[in-house]
Amino acid sequence: MVENKAPVFSKSDYLSAAAAAKKYGTDKLTAAQIMHEQFKRGTKILTKYGSRPMITIDPLVHSKTKDGFPAYRLHPLADEKFKELLAKEK
Repeated sequence: MVENKAPVFSKSDYLSAAAAAKKYGTDKLTAAQIMHEQFKRGTKILTKYGSRPMITIDPLVHSKTKDGFPAYRLHPLADEKFKELLAKEK
């Protein structure tokens, strides 16, 4: 019998603003602004196992990272949605 379990993501799977900027070819400020806006809106992504928040805050980094950007983290399954938002921004 095969069980369908939701994938478990580790902390390293979630992208920071700097990592998202590098992955999607934009600057950190633009990535951080998009993440901040989506966090304030409470944007969710639909997955096979239900809805999940698109942007979360890293609880171990209190408010900002050492480079001054908020400690937002992008969900690993939010690639397509983030690409759409980035295209609208440009």
